[in-house]
Amino acid sequence: MTANRRTARAGFIGLGDQGAPMAQAIGDSGFGLHVRARRPQSLDVLARTRHTVHDSPASLAAAVDILALCLRDDRDIWQVLGTPGVEDALRPGLILASHGTGDPGENREIAGHLAGKKVAYLDAPVSGGGARARARTLTTMAGGDRTAYQTCEPVFAAFSRTAAYLGPSGSGQVTKLLSNAMTMSNLDNAAGLIRLVSRLGLDVQAVLDVSGGGSAILRALGTDPPRGRRPYPGPDAQGHRALRRRHPRLRP
Repeated sequence: MTANRRTARAGFIGLGDQGAPMAQAIGDSGFGLHVRARRPQSLDVLARTRHTVHDSPASLAAAVDILALCLRDDRDIWQVLGTPGVEDALRPGLILASHGTGDPGENREIAGHLAGKKVAYLDAPVSGGGARARARTLTTMAGGDRTAYQTCEPVFAAFSRTAAYLGPSGSGQVTKLLSNAMTMSNLDNAAGLIRLVSRLGLDVQAVLDVSGGGSAILRALGTDPPRGRRPYPGPDAQGHRALRRRHPRLRP
């Protein structure tokens, strides 16, 4: 059974550069949006989106059918679960989906912990960064209970161009880490090509502009292609580091 936009209540914790536009997309798609923010300014993105603000993770968890987390790492998930009142607020039938990048084994442990409370857990990391979150074209890779995924699929579709079920718990994280590894390889190739173009005496930015390579690289890294003619990072280690900074969540 898929989530009903008229009745399903979706909660969101983690209103950062990527999480805030994801939450906005969920609310704009017609789901009842409930949020918790430690910093009031994090709610600015939701100014034109109907939502309900909660003063604690426990209050939020008790009010929703699907609880989405977009946090830095697995320790933050455990921290939310360990917040006073949250364990009591977790009830059978609730679905918790984590959209951050983490360790597959750790996510299987989280799933097992929540299964004891009859709460379904999806490790559903996203790829694309803030730019694609704002464009609502993220890629969502989910592992866990298939029925829970089917329930959440319309919610994921609100901020994703592609959402896929990959298998049991941990499968989403395994896929994301493989994707990151491939992106890192592409970064190395891109840096090498930039050095080659420079050694040939060509204008690096101009070559990337006309070849489409620059836009493709930036889209792969989850950033908007530059508008106009802006200087491109130099063809050395500094340029390579600049490319890596465009996607700070990458893990080797």
